[in-house]
Amino acid sequence: MHLGDDESVRGRKIPGTDQPLHAGPVPVRQAGQERADVSGELDIFGDYVSSLLTVNSRFPTRKW
Repeated sequence: MHLGDDESVRGRKIPGTDQPLHAGPVPVRQAGQERADVSGELDIFGDYVSSLLTVNSRFPTRKW
């Protein structure tokens, strides 16, 4: 899962146009108020065995 980074908009267009989406923070709002801007990457992985879904997530380590 990518939020607000280049990977999250790769190949995507603004609905109804041919213009590409631009990367930027994703606003988190509550009752019409902006509470935070989120930008980052989250890895989600898991299993589905015997009707049980197990999901794990992690924030990947950034290597500079």
